[in-house]
This record gives sequence, structure tokens and C-alpha cells, in this order.
Amino acid sequence: MQPGPGAMRAGMRSEELAAKLGDLTGNREAMAQLILQGERAVPAVAAVLLGPPSSIAEPRCLAAEILGAIGGEAALSALIRALTIHDVRRLDPVLRLAEEAVRNRAAEQLGKLGNRRAIGPLIYALAREGVRGAMGALAQFGEPGGIRYVVRRLEDPCDRVAAADAVLRYGRIAVPDLAATLIELKPSAEDEALMSMERRAEAARLLGVLGDDRVIPTLEAYLEDSAPRSAARGGAGPAGPVASRCAGWGTATRGGESGPCQHGRGRALHGRAGIDGGSQYSPPRRRRRAESRATSGVAPAVRRCPPGCRDPGPAAAGH
Repeated sequence: MQPGPGAMRAGMRSEELAAKLGDLTGNREAMAQLILQGERAVPAVAAVLLGPPSSIAEPRCLAAEILGAIGGEAALSALIRALTIHDVRRLDPVLRLAEEAVRNRAAEQLGKLGNRRAIGPLIYALAREGVRGAMGALAQFGEPGGIRYVVRRLEDPCDRVAAADAVLRYGRIAVPDLAATLIELKPSAEDEALMSMERRAEAARLLGVLGDDRVIPTLEAYLEDSAPRSAARGGAGPAGPVASRCAGWGTATRGGESGPCQHGRGRALHGRAGIDGGSQYSPPRRRRRAESRATSGVAPAVRRCPPGCRDPGPAAAGH
């Protein structure tokens, strides 16, 4: 039986195997053989990774994975160079998307290699180039210097999920930066932008998930925030450990607005306020809703406190 045109021959040189990374019928086999060749395959694989931008990212992404599997100083250097070798701002949208995929894969492999020489380039790639994969890599290192740059990415809808995952991987060492961003209103307190609200809301949610008791006063202060643009109110939701006190969490459904609990600790938006709710949390709509309640004289419904509430306030009927 004759081998197919994409079949691998025994004893193929690294350059020949590296060229096969662009062959959808044989690139996985070529990848396995290159990994088996070890460090002698690094120059050929690095040449693929550091090649010109292409609309098809897979060959270069596979090259990054091969270098991550082989390891060593030469592989590390190639992966670091891949983070910034091409200026994506000069590329058309298709090439830019592919190049970002390559950068992200290179950053992920640097995190897996665990060589701390990569920390500085990863911080630069995140802070200056917006490389999304650098967030998870820095969190794998547990590098505190990267936290503030990760927290900043909570403002970008495209990066928010990856940033939140990285924050949770960092754990409680991220609490100070999250608390700091919670009080940062952009461009100003009088006219806060939607992305700023969403960043603060997600910061509040993450503080709740991390469950550090030190931030309870900070979160409670935002339950009393009267600014209609403060989407961070209640962002931690009842799922977080800091919600062990009722603090006005109420019993709203996800994405909705609850009335105060029976201790009257203020209204809270349940869950990821301003993120999952979409346009219903836009400032004009919230303002109209608040004005409608005020003019109608109808008070928000009072909810029962959740089971196990330890609030020190006076007991109420049914509490």
C-alpha cells in the first residue's frame, strides 16, 4: 500500500517536518515527531513561529506548542520574541486576528514553561500590546506586578472573561487592586462611562467570590451609593462569601433589581450587574425607572432576609 502524500517518512529532517505543520492532514503527526526530536528541532520550529503573519494561524500556534513541550533556553527565547515580533496595528483585521492567536498561544506556553525570565516580557506584552494570553501566564507565575494590568482588562468586554479567570487564579493577593478599581470612576464621577461601570461591577463580583472579609465595608459602602451610574452596587451577588450578612441582597432574579431586605440596607443589583443585564442597565433606563418609582409614590418591595442572616439590626416580622 502506497503512503499518502501527507504521510511522514522515518528519519525526516526537522525542516521537512516543520513544513508539514501547515498540512491539515499530517500536522499532528509532524508535531509529535518534532517533539520527539527535542532541542535539535527548535531552530526549524522557531523559524515557523517567527515567520511572517498569515491569515491561517494554526501552523504557528502548533509551533508555539512544540517549543513549549520541548523547553530549553532557545525555545524560551523564541516564544518571548513571538509576543511582540510583529506590529499588529499595521495589519489588516484578518491578519491581526491570526497574529493575536499566535501571541496568545506563545504566552500560554511561557506560563507552562515556568521560567521567570518570561515575566518581564509578559508584563510588557499585556500592558503595551494587550496580549490576552499573558494574563493567565502571569497568574500562573503568581507575579504580583501583573495584577494591576490584569484588573485593567476587566474594562474590555473582549478580555473580561480571561481577566476574571486570571484574577481568580491569583487569589486573594488580587484583592487590593480589585478594591482600588472599584472606586475608580472613568472619566469622572459625574459622567461615568458604561465600560467603567462594567469594570467596577465585575471587580465587586470578584471580590465577593474571593471572599476576603476585609472588603465587606467597601462593598457595603457601595450598596449605599446613590449615584444611578454605580453598577458596582451588589456586584458580588449572594454567591460570594461576603454576602453572609444580608446587606440588602434581597431575593431578586438574575439581572433584576431587588428591594431592600427587612433591615433596609439599600437596593442591590443581583449577580453581574451591568454585564449580564445588557442594555437594561444603561444609565438613562435606570434613571427613568427610579424617577417613575419616585413620582408614583410606590416604595420598592421589601424582601425577606436570606436564611442565616447575622445582621445586628432590629428584628422584623418574619425575619
